[in-house]
Amino acid sequence: MLCSHIFMLFKDLNIDSIPEKYIHNRWTRLATLRASVDFGMDQNMATVARDDCKLAMSRIYSVFYSSVGLIDGNAEKMNSYLESITELRDSISNQNSSSTNVSAKRNLFLNYFNVDSLPEDATIRNPAPAKNKGSGQRIKSSKEIAIESSKKPLRLCRKCNQKTNHDSRNCPNVADESE
Repeated sequence: MLCSHIFMLFKDLNIDSIPEKYIHNRWTRLATLRASVDFGMDQNMATVARDDCKLAMSRIYSVFYSSVGLIDGNAEKMNSYLESITELRDSISNQNSSSTNVSAKRNLFLNYFNVDSLPEDATIRNPAPAKNKGSGQRIKSSKEIAIESSKKPLRLCRKCNQKTNHDSRNCPNVADESE
C-alpha cells in the first residue's frame, strides 16, 4: 500500500502512472470479476483472458477516437465513416443473431426443464383477484367453513319443531307460508 509520501515522490520524479507492481487486483475494477466458485480453471488464465479483452477494448477505443479526430471538421468524411461503422455494426449483429436462433433457444428450454416437447395450446387462467383491504383474518376455504358448521350443535326450530341449522327467525317453512 502506497502512502501520500510515495505519491509526492512520484510527482517529484515526474512519474505519471503508478508502477504495475504496486497495483493489486483487489483494488481495481477486476476485483468483482473473480469467480466465487472454482470451476477448474486456472486463476492466472482467467486474469490473462480478462487482460486481453481489456487490452483489445482499449485499442478499439483508441483507434476509434483517433480516427474521429482525423476527420473532425470534414462532413463528407464523417458521413462516410458513419456509414462504414454502421455497416460493420449491422454485420456483427447479424452474425450474433444468426448464432442464437429460435430453435436453439427452444431446445435449451426443453433440456433445462427436462421435457420432450411443449404443449401446443397452453391453458393458463388468470388468478383470482386478491383481497388486500379490510381483512384482518385469514380467509377460510369453503371446505373449512362446512366442517365448522357441521360441528355446531343443531338448533330446535319452534316454528317447524325440528332440530336443524335454522331457528324460528329464519325458518324456510315460515317464509314459504308468508308468500
